Amino acid sequence: MLSAIAIAIAIAIAIAIATAIAIAIAIAIAIAIAIAIAIAIATAIAIAIAIAIAIAIAIAIAIAIAIAGDGSTCDPAFQLTIGGTPVQSAVTTRLRPCCLAS
Repeated sequence: MLSAIAIAIAIAIAIAIATAIAIAIAIAIAIAIAIAIAIAIATAIAIAIAIAIAIAIAIAIAIAIAIAGDGSTCDPAFQLTIGGTPVQSAVTTRLRPCCLAS
């Protein structure tokens, strides 16, 4: 009779240990999911920042083009120089094509 009680206690302890392990695994999975969600949120924020920077650059280019006009007059201030030597660039070509001709 005592051996049956001992076996029942051993089975109950084994079930308790298995339950504790299952709970620990569930907690670990929940933590992993929370980390994945945090990474997804951080990625979304980074993408939003990148889009905001791209929009700011586009606005800056649009303002520069609006200021530069149609290129009918050549303002040397808009000409890109390196060491005093005029150089071609996408910006000067778009903004002041006549500067490149001079």
